[in-house]
Amino acid sequence: MKKKEDLHKITLRDGMANKVYKQRLLRDEAIAARRALRSMPERITEEEVEVLGVAHVLNQLVGFMVIQHPRYALKIAINQNVSSRIAYLLACGDYVEGHLRLLNRYVQEGDRVLDLGAGLGITTCVAGMMSRQKVVSVEPNKDVHEILQKNADLNKVDIQVEWGCAVAQQDSGETDFYVAEEPWSSSVFVIGASVQPPRKVPVVSVTDLIKSNNINTLSIDIQSSELGLLDDKSLENIEQVFLTINTPTIGERSTAQIVNMLFSKGYHLVDISGWSYYFKK
Repeated sequence: MKKKEDLHKITLRDGMANKVYKQRLLRDEAIAARRALRSMPERITEEEVEVLGVAHVLNQLVGFMVIQHPRYALKIAINQNVSSRIAYLLACGDYVEGHLRLLNRYVQEGDRVLDLGAGLGITTCVAGMMSRQKVVSVEPNKDVHEILQKNADLNKVDIQVEWGCAVAQQDSGETDFYVAEEPWSSSVFVIGASVQPPRKVPVVSVTDLIKSNNINTLSIDIQSSELGLLDDKSLENIEQVFLTINTPTIGERSTAQIVNMLFSKGYHLVDISGWSYYFKK
């Protein structure tokens, strides 16, 4: 059996980053240790200057800029649709890191992945690089579709982009979607004050996508919509689930509901990284 490709690598090249940036990478484990289920990513005072510097670069940016992820063999395109804080976290390797770590560790060659809440395509790309298969990516925010496709092209990953909000069963029509300044707060629900007026987006049937694309793996990072999405029919042929749960937003009780629901459907919890969980039947 061919050995699984390991995308994980750490690169700290001379001249790649300044002192604050290097210190940020080296204290990653200490930061992770201070994160509890109810803790948001920590804002470190000295980093605000770094974020401001990224903002100045983005303000003058024409088209795309490509950065190398410091922990994975992953190229990431960003443009002015990406906030300066997200761009900085991407450069530090601290954006959806828990989810990436689990995908890198457990996705096998030949797995067929449906990525719900694909965003900029970071999780989509790692899933595709590990599986060497086409990834179906569902993302309701059309503003990031160009970046999603660009990142797939940069990393030579075959993707199928679906525009809409995921629902368990076929449901025609549209739903409201609220785009937030920080993408992890974008949702079909109003979460926080920094959101744009709602946009109408189509709904997409997860069950139909799984059936038509022979999906066996779900990767899910959708803000506060997990419980209504995962029903018996949608999970029928799913062997493994990678799930990020934003506990600071939905609370411990809802987190427990989601975990127990997957237990009741025959999944066991294999691994946890931050807010991200890996379940397998």
